[in-house]
Amino acid sequence: MDMDTNNLILFISKFILNGIGDQVLDEEQEDERGFHSQFQPQRGQQRGQRGQAQQEQPQPPVQTQTQHHHPHTQACSSSLNNPSTLQLFQAKSIPSISIHNYLVRILRYCPSTNEVFISLIIYFDRMKLLSSLFTINSYNIHRLIIAGITVSSKFFSDIFYTNSRYAKVGGLPLSELNQLELHFLLLNDFNLVINQSELDSYTKKLLETSID
Repeated sequence: MDMDTNNLILFISKFILNGIGDQVLDEEQEDERGFHSQFQPQRGQQRGQRGQAQQEQPQPPVQTQTQHHHPHTQACSSSLNNPSTLQLFQAKSIPSISIHNYLVRILRYCPSTNEVFISLIIYFDRMKLLSSLFTINSYNIHRLIIAGITVSSKFFSDIFYTNSRYAKVGGLPLSELNQLELHFLLLNDFNLVINQSELDSYTKKLLETSID
C-alpha cells in the first residue's frame, strides 16, 4: 500500500506515543534549536553503497534469507536477559525534540523508503516478544529509532548513508551509534527479514491509529 512518507512518519509517531506510558515531550514543549545547531550534518556527505569500503567499524552479518525460527545465539540470549544491554539505549534525560520531529529530521537528512520506517515498529514488537525486560519509554525511544533506521536502511536498501551521518543526524557520537547498532541487531536475534504480508499488516495498523 503506497503512502506519502511524511504522513507515514506522522502515523508512526502517534503509534509509538500510544505505546509509551511515561512522560512524553510533545511538540509544543520541545526546543529543537540546540539540537539542530549542535548536530547539523555537513553538506555534501555522500551515501555509502554495498561493496564500498566503510571507514566505520565492520558491520555484523544479518540474516538475508527467508525467516526461520531457531534457538537464540549465546550472544543474543545474553543481551536479551542483560539489563545493562538495555540500559545502553537509555538517555540521561528526555531529548529536546519530539518523536515526530525526530523522524522528520531523519527523513530530511537521511531519506529512506517507507519500508525502512515501518520496519521500526515491527522490530520493536519483536524485541518485546524476545525479551521480557524490554520496554519503550521516553528516555530510550530516540536511540532505538536512530539505531533501527541505521540497521534497516542497510538491510532494505542498496544505497544508504554512513554511520557518521546517521550519528550526526541522530545527535549521538559515532562510537555510541556503532554500539547501539550492534545491540539492536542482538535484540532482534539478527533476524531482519520482514515479509510483505507483515508490512501490509502493520501499515493497516498505522492507518487505524491515524483515524483514532
